[in-house]
Amino acid sequence: MLLADPLTDKYSPLPAAIREFGQMAPEVRLHVQIETPGSMEQHVLDGRLHLAVGPFPAQIAGLDYLPLYREEQGLYCASTHPLHERASGRVPVSLLSKQRLAARAYLGSQELKLLRMSEAAASVDNVEGRAMLILSGNYIGFLPPHYAQPWVDSGLLTRIDPEHYVTHLDFQIITRKGGESARVVQAFCNQLRTAAKKVSRATQSGK
Repeated sequence: MLLADPLTDKYSPLPAAIREFGQMAPEVRLHVQIETPGSMEQHVLDGRLHLAVGPFPAQIAGLDYLPLYREEQGLYCASTHPLHERASGRVPVSLLSKQRLAARAYLGSQELKLLRMSEAAASVDNVEGRAMLILSGNYIGFLPPHYAQPWVDSGLLTRIDPEHYVTHLDFQIITRKGGESARVVQAFCNQLRTAAKKVSRATQSGK
């Protein structure tokens, strides 16, 4: 199993799915890796791993994609960035388009379109790298709010105009197309989907 899912996300279905699956099939050994979406697709496609969970911007031939859950992404800057003082108010896109953006390597076009930029100043394929660049004070960039929150609480990061600058990542389960999946793989996929539905209901009831 491969995944791209920060452990800070309390809405992720993965911990609950792994717990339930472990109780249902304690003799099954899980092999977990955390990699980029492109690497995940390749590993599943060549049969090295049975499935992966992550955000996949474009579907490729030979894989089945199953929707799992959606994760919010907010725009952030550091306390040392020039936008910090006005970040909580309305920030015009004309001002943001002049900033240096640390974009996701695999979904940067979505961010560039929202901010009306032609290109990113930096391209990073993981959330840790983006956070590091944003914390430097030289860049703005999108992060999951649950991941950014500790730095927001400590005053190191500020979310920029959250009403207007929001994107989302759609997490999916991918398996290799063709032939039936092993029963144990199908069982784990079912646990993931069941856990995602429970988390979704809990999230809606909490609003």
